[in-house]
Amino acid sequence: MEKIKILLLVSSRFGLPSMRDMVQSQTLGVVGIPAHCEEIIQEVTMLLAPYGIPILVLHKGDFVPTLQTAIERHEINLGFVLYFSFKIPSIIYEHKNLKGFFNVHNGVLPEYRGADPVFQQIKLMEKFPGVTIHKLVDQMDAGDIVLQEKILANFNDTYGLLFDKLAELASKLTATIIKMIYLDLIIPSKPQNELNARYYKKQDASQVSINWQTMDNRTIVALVNACNPWNKGAVTRLNHKLVRILKASVYQDENLSTKNYKPGQILLFKEHEIVVSTLNYGLLMIELIYIDEGFFHASILSSLGFFIGHQFSEIY
Repeated sequence: MEKIKILLLVSSRFGLPSMRDMVQSQTLGVVGIPAHCEEIIQEVTMLLAPYGIPILVLHKGDFVPTLQTAIERHEINLGFVLYFSFKIPSIIYEHKNLKGFFNVHNGVLPEYRGADPVFQQIKLMEKFPGVTIHKLVDQMDAGDIVLQEKILANFNDTYGLLFDKLAELASKLTATIIKMIYLDLIIPSKPQNELNARYYKKQDASQVSINWQTMDNRTIVALVNACNPWNKGAVTRLNHKLVRILKASVYQDENLSTKNYKPGQILLFKEHEIVVSTLNYGLLMIELIYIDEGFFHASILSSLGFFIGHQFSEIY
């Protein structure tokens, strides 16, 4: 059986568990990382230092010939993409030396196409987020599905927690593909159902901001989790002060009425938290926030001049 030598293209931590397992199985041949991803370059350099595995620092203008040369020089016969910044042309993924070149997408396809499916799956309260491995084609995230596995969502998972869970799942699925290639088995695949396809652009400021007039407490908690830690929380305004909510939860108290309060108004200060009214007479407990002065328990707002009745509002 032919030895497997993998070209792994990564731009984030999502690829690290797969890289770890490829090193252990002695199948990792070359790693390619965009030059602007300085943190991941440093981390991968340290991780691979004992093994002598080449790391290619890639620039958008000339990464294609660099990859072509690497495939031939290092006798690469399999490729994986795990969260990569550059669009890969067919001259690479259809290279004659390769038995396959697959994209590992940290979302369920075709429902979560786009740049950041982890964010969208949390924000939209997807019950079964997952990882999809598909063949590379010219259109983004549209190739035939090879493997897909879902996990049961935890409503309290932050972006960071779900990202890491899906990264470990990705490693499990890539290992399955590697084993099938090694055994010279036919890789099954099926076309994506375009009727179910949804494409999400990279989130902008409006998508990470709380709209107190349209979001209930569960929707706000989901957005807060989707923005933690990468955005330092979901964004809102308290008078003229920008506040990012890092941790919040649905709150219940039969003795606390919101009947005379508007969505976003502060109802209660606790030892560390504050309780805020939301749409449909709901309650939200805000636990951690980020403001210009730093990261704090939400109750810090009382020492900054905010009181019961003050109201959070939209940033636009």
